[in-house]
Amino acid sequence: MLGVLALGVSRGMLIAWQWERVDVTDSTFSILAQGLRSDLMTLGLFAAPILVLLPPLLLIGRVTWWVKVCCAWLGVSLVAIIFLEFATPQFLIEYDSRPNRLFLEYLVYPREVLAMLWNGYRYLLLLTAAGVAGLSWAVARHFSQYVRDKNHWRKRTVLLLWPLVVGVMFVMVRSSFQHRPANLATFAFCDDAMVNSLVANSAYSVLSAAYGLKQTDVTEVYERPEPSADLLAEGGLDAMVMTGGPPLGVIADLARRRPIRLLPIAGPEAEALIAKVPFFAQEAIPAGLYDGVAAEVPALSVGAIWLVAERIAEPTVYEITRALWQKSTLDLLAAGHPRGKEVSIDGAARGLGVPLHPGAARYYAEHAVLSLPTQAKP
Repeated sequence: MLGVLALGVSRGMLIAWQWERVDVTDSTFSILAQGLRSDLMTLGLFAAPILVLLPPLLLIGRVTWWVKVCCAWLGVSLVAIIFLEFATPQFLIEYDSRPNRLFLEYLVYPREVLAMLWNGYRYLLLLTAAGVAGLSWAVARHFSQYVRDKNHWRKRTVLLLWPLVVGVMFVMVRSSFQHRPANLATFAFCDDAMVNSLVANSAYSVLSAAYGLKQTDVTEVYERPEPSADLLAEGGLDAMVMTGGPPLGVIADLARRRPIRLLPIAGPEAEALIAKVPFFAQEAIPAGLYDGVAAEVPALSVGAIWLVAERIAEPTVYEITRALWQKSTLDLLAAGHPRGKEVSIDGAARGLGVPLHPGAARYYAEHAVLSLPTQAKP
């Protein structure tokens, strides 16, 4: 009951926080009802392993051991489940979703993640730690009463009730009488992926990620963007990767044909990649650029580079660079692509992967782009 209550309160607070997006889906009752279903599944999954140990320990007269192990296991499990709920709001802010596979992948880099959390979210981290400490104390006090009452367990009563409890636990975990048990796909009922993610609690989301996708399960398909989008729209692909300046016509068309979700590229992996490959830069895809994508999505960008042969004379490259930044040229760029208006001389030497030509370097030095290097790392 403690787990059901805690997860229900957490879900209610998340719904209230994201009410503007939840309200338009007209699905509040479904979120609460299906959320309770996922909570029972999660609590059943954590309780099932310890329940299996009861009969053998009871038969050898070690029920006292079982009670102590059971209380410790359920207490730690409850703290872990609620800790993930504590972590959920910040994860929603960053990735527009509950903790998922990305949350697990961050655990591969504990030093980098802890450093990022301490530097960027120090007070939130301390608040979460204090909350988890208080929760651990309350849970320990709650379960200690069952350890004190362990002598009230009667072998005959336990053996008679155990099959009934196992049956109830089986129904809780499967949560379905269909051929396959309920899963995350069962809880998707609207076009907003973030709202769908509010249904299942964060522990269930992380457990599903841990059990689900493996590298060997991925089949790579190499296709041009348009055929890939067609395959995705028809269910022949689960995901596609492409590079281009948003808004991309292929993605915009796909979003009109079916709901899409843009996956974020951020965190330690993105930072490490930018440090290793300097022509990448962190940049967000703006909210509302594609149908159904209501929040901005962290991504990596690559600048467009104008290459010239090193043998070209410095005055010639100087004049080419000067022509590039004339108002008439900038007007043409702005009219040619929605992001053309963002082209600015301030970012001209940012993210270079090749050395800057001396002619271009002279032009930028003359026009107050002085803090930028004249040579990029090759």
